[in-house]
Amino acid sequence: MQIARFLKAHWLKILVAVMIAVSSAAAFAQSDRDGDGIPDSSDACPNRGNEGGLGTDESGCPYYDNDWDGVYNRNDACVNRGDEYGFGIGADGCPLTSAPATDAPGDNPSDNPGGDNPGPEQTDVPEATPEVTPEATEDPFGSFDGVRDADGDGFPDDEDACPWRGNEGGLGTDETGCPYYDTDWDGFYDRDDACPWRGNEGGLGVDETGCPYYDADWDGVYDRDDECPWRANEYGFGVDADGCPLETDPETTPDPEATIDPEATPDVTPDMTPDVTPDVTPEVTPEVTETPTPEVTPEVTEEPEVTDLTIEITDGSGQGGCETVDQVVVCTLTINFTVTNAGNTDVGAFDVLIDGAPMGNETVNVPGLAAGATYDGSVELGPVAAWCYDPDCEMTATVDSGDVVAEDDETNNVDTLLILG
Repeated sequence: MQIARFLKAHWLKILVAVMIAVSSAAAFAQSDRDGDGIPDSSDACPNRGNEGGLGTDESGCPYYDNDWDGVYNRNDACVNRGDEYGFGIGADGCPLTSAPATDAPGDNPSDNPGGDNPGPEQTDVPEATPEVTPEATEDPFGSFDGVRDADGDGFPDDEDACPWRGNEGGLGTDETGCPYYDTDWDGFYDRDDACPWRGNEGGLGVDETGCPYYDADWDGVYDRDDECPWRANEYGFGVDADGCPLETDPETTPDPEATIDPEATPDVTPDMTPDVTPDVTPEVTPEVTETPTPEVTPEVTEEPEVTDLTIEITDGSGQGGCETVDQVVVCTLTINFTVTNAGNTDVGAFDVLIDGAPMGNETVNVPGLAAGATYDGSVELGPVAAWCYDPDCEMTATVDSGDVVAEDDETNNVDTLLILG
């Protein structure tokens, strides 16, 4: 009776609790956190969906294929070695070192030291051997005319200097099969750009080397041609061809040559009062000699001040090492460089940008550098799931990457180093 009275008094609360429990269980059964199409309640890897880009198995865990040879890592005895020799791969995922034999299908050599690499789908019937060729293996990269083209750039792998890098930059590939890049989008490919990280920063376009024009004092004369880059129209009379301010009005300033022209002197003397004597000549001479003096003085005193930073990659071959993490090879790379203040004035703090694509990039801050002094730096790039020497490594070092130092010569602010893989 007590149970009946309890149920009668609390039946609504009991019903709500049961409905909440049922809906929670149903929601858990239908949730799919990694979006692989397998409910979390049945997913052996609920937080890892299609990470490898190859789908997931029946348990909900992703497939991986590090060397992209068509054999998943879990079945691949040579997980980081694809078709190295151009003869295809064996059923165990190791590369064949010679063409498949036509008389002994079971003796195809490979790099599997255990000798258990029989090649793709071997059979005891010799006539079936021609069907089991590297072309018959499913190729995830695509091919044309029976020749592999891993990056899909139209260059066969055996003729492609960059077989794993297609049109990455969106600008096409060159005659060697390597992609073009234009990091600063200034219309100059990085390989031809003296300033690959600096586009139209000054808003005045770029020159024939890919470096931007600057006009710090906005006087219409680019800084590289301006002998007074920080002095514009100070006196209100404009600037000369060297970019320095004029101190007098060029339209009203007397022409010194005209006043001392001997042919003009007799014509001027009769027009003046007859009482004019030769004593007038010494009065005109000081005016002619003193007029150009103020224009020359400021230019001579400021020309000796020169600011110029240079950079050199002294060593970019230091291998930090590689290791395998979660079936993925990650590597590090060390780059050493030297910055020199080639000018005769001290400079404040500036940045140095080190780029070792595809290893990444790093910025180093230099607190300042005295005139004639040097700064030696070292940067370690990585670890990343890539290696610089595949096939070649091109490193770029840029001094004053933030363009905070006003230099007289900015064409020597970048150094590159290409190391063959």
